[in-house]
Amino acid sequence: MLYTMTSAIQEEKLYASLAGWASVFCWVVVFTPQMWKNFREKSGEGLSLRFLVIWLIGDGFNISGVVMEGLLPTMLFLAIYYTVADVILIIQVLYYRNMMRQNGLEGEFERLIQSRQHRPLGNVSSIREENRQDATCCSTPTVALFFGTFIVIIAFSICCIYFLGVAQFFGWCSAISYIGSRVPQITKNKRKESTAGLSLGMFMFGIAGNALYCLSIFLQSIEIEYIKQNLPWLVGSGGTMFLDIFIGVQFALYRRRRNHLRATGPEQEARLEDVDDVEDVENGQDG
Repeated sequence: MLYTMTSAIQEEKLYASLAGWASVFCWVVVFTPQMWKNFREKSGEGLSLRFLVIWLIGDGFNISGVVMEGLLPTMLFLAIYYTVADVILIIQVLYYRNMMRQNGLEGEFERLIQSRQHRPLGNVSSIREENRQDATCCSTPTVALFFGTFIVIIAFSICCIYFLGVAQFFGWCSAISYIGSRVPQITKNKRKESTAGLSLGMFMFGIAGNALYCLSIFLQSIEIEYIKQNLPWLVGSGGTMFLDIFIGVQFALYRRRRNHLRATGPEQEARLEDVDDVEDVENGQDG
């Protein structure tokens, strides 16, 4: 009887380990499709820079939480790898954006604006002036809101550290960052009504990696204390997986729309491409 129980426990740990390392494989290759797409197209305009930066912040919190909680070695490996890969991807995006500006992309702005016949935008100088005004907007209510929000965040953080501990606090910060990082990318896709420049493979590997990661935790143990210890990472992975699926839906919807326009006529497709290019120029600093 004892031998049977011991054998079952060892088998569960083996399955947990296999799922964990399978998730590591997914995450090791997760950035490769996007990096390759950026390299092939010599562009990083499809990615939201805010998406990458918030993701990187989440990685920093993740490393701190994993180390302090003494969680699975695969989790620490993933956290460190994420950080390095995020930095490389951010550098790549910034490099290609800077290269496009140096190659005279600003000179293409007027041509693209003029080609956007179905949505008049006025002259280029007025658009640039509006962008500068938005960028320098620093009214008193905005500053007050910023500092008020900052104080609330600090107070909330102190309470979380007091009641949950530092490790759990970092874990929850990483979960919020990972989930929140997808919002700018989803918003950018919705605004452009396009996923041009994005690699579907990155998000598919992300979904698989998060699913296997959650599975490895449940296979390791389903005791309440163990689940509570890993809860921030479960929530972060589960929430990110859901939003990655949503981005996958965006891929399908916008691809269907593009195919419909292609079937309508080459002029419609060319106009859509001009719209995408204008959005990239207008939001080059957005991320």
